[in-house]
Amino acid sequence: MDYGHPIRLVALRTGLSPHLIRMWERRYGAVRPERTETGRRVYSDEDIRRLSLLRQATLIGESIGQIANLNGDELARLVADAKGTIPSSAPASPADRTGATYHRELCLEAIRNMDSVNLELRLLTASVAMGQQPFLEDVLQPLLHRIGEEWRDGNMKVAHEHVASAVIRSLLGTMFVNSRTNSTGPLLISGTPAGQIHEFGALMASVTAAANGWRTVYLGPNLPAEDIADAVARHQPDAVALSIVYPSDDARIPIELRKLARLIDRDIPLLIGGRSSEAYAEVIREIEAEVITDLTDLRHRLALLRSRHDENKVG
Repeated sequence: MDYGHPIRLVALRTGLSPHLIRMWERRYGAVRPERTETGRRVYSDEDIRRLSLLRQATLIGESIGQIANLNGDELARLVADAKGTIPSSAPASPADRTGATYHRELCLEAIRNMDSVNLELRLLTASVAMGQQPFLEDVLQPLLHRIGEEWRDGNMKVAHEHVASAVIRSLLGTMFVNSRTNSTGPLLISGTPAGQIHEFGALMASVTAAANGWRTVYLGPNLPAEDIADAVARHQPDAVALSIVYPSDDARIPIELRKLARLIDRDIPLLIGGRSSEAYAEVIREIEAEVITDLTDLRHRLALLRSRHDENKVG
């Protein structure tokens, strides 16, 4: 048998994150990949088929602990018998989106139990059931706000936040890689300004943009204005998106935003969102940038900018 597939390729082909694949392997013996001389996991085509079937089975409500020991044929029959019940990846209807509360509560339960495997499964299930963009807007974005609130109120410990962050960062990273495009669409640069270490808002902005036909350059968190400006000069983007999450009274933020506005072309739209962005609304208006209230607002703004971009190309 040809063993040769690295875990990142397996993740792309199965829809599972590398973290979840390793957890299923370690806890349940779901697959037993070979190892290279340097100790790296390598997977066969049969491993990939098996993981794909396990993913489909868990999405219809089966417990990974109960099905991990089934052979490939048994898993295939299980999934075939349930055909039509596996959630569609198509965008959810308005009625379906009311299930967002249900998904969020299941995710919060997993976080409170510090159960990273269950949290990842719950997030993946919600994403497939609702569709990627409704999942981001109606499940993940409110979930992140809730985690922040409960942490500040003392209802969650740092360990809870770390468990959630590790799983969500892995999921968003996979989404970002899978959604990137080589299209000729407009280009978005995203990141967070200096002092802002919470990167999920900027990552979700990149995923949202890519899913809507934009090319993306994700810079990461905690970037001085000079570094953002350098990236803008190199890539000449059609827009820049920054996320400001916490705190709402950082004296560095107005300084960094004013500096960035001086360093980049004023014709490039500067979109600033995140939970604390409205606290800096005065300086955002001063530098003629825009406050983005949430991912839905961002999606609509990007659609308008792309329409203008396409009109200019035709013209």
